[in-house]
Amino acid sequence: MTELLAEHGKQRCHRQRLNALLKNTRGMVRIASAYVTDRQLLVGTKNRSVHLLVSLGSMDIASGATLPEALRALIDAGVECRFLSNRNRPRLHAKVYIFGNAAAVVTSANLTANAFDSNIEVGVEVGSPHVEALREWFDDLWAKAHPLNTARFAALSQQAAALRREYSNLKKKINDELKIPIEPLPSPG
Repeated sequence: MTELLAEHGKQRCHRQRLNALLKNTRGMVRIASAYVTDRQLLVGTKNRSVHLLVSLGSMDIASGATLPEALRALIDAGVECRFLSNRNRPRLHAKVYIFGNAAAVVTSANLTANAFDSNIEVGVEVGSPHVEALREWFDDLWAKAHPLNTARFAALSQQAAALRREYSNLKKKINDELKIPIEPLPSPG
């Protein structure tokens, strides 16, 4: 079984399909996503075992690619989170959603509001035997990752705070410098 998930204009399919798989899956849900800003998909999963693996560097937080509030809400909702730091090479860039032993979605969509609500994303839902191979891949990375609890998260957030201010100032400076006035074209003779 293979199913294509492709966004077409205003027709959004990723969130809808992931919600359906989440609702109908027995067993553990495993998600690898470099960035996290969306809480909506996983907040109601208290009675389910969910493992979320993220790439978490100071710049990920400083740039807004990962929102501290989203991770905190997911941890509070019972999602077990681990991270691979940017010091790990190669860097986690995968976006994989594994639903028990039944199905997996390999996609371009991070666990972010933009991916689910506005970006042009494409993914493929697969079944056996690919699910088992993806579970093994995920579990190997999970074993190498660092637990993300509220104490560790607070330390990472504090480290990223100064970077966030610097990043914001630099972004503003670049935007200001790129605002080049456009001269009107001369009218034809």
